[in-house]
Amino acid sequence: MAANYIDACRAQRVKSFLASFAVVCRRTYAGADLFSTSLHFGWEQFFIIKFPFLL
Repeated sequence: MAANYIDACRAQRVKSFLASFAVVCRRTYAGADLFSTSLHFGWEQFFIIKFPFLL
């Protein structure tokens, strides 16, 4: 029972971390898009290569 509770807490922390990370990524995307389309494309490629599980 306690192990399940700990796992649930850990999963919640991971989810909230990924959610905040996604917000940062979106802001970076928006900033890069305003700055330069090629830079935006570069970020997109970087995330597809490094973090395919986020898509």
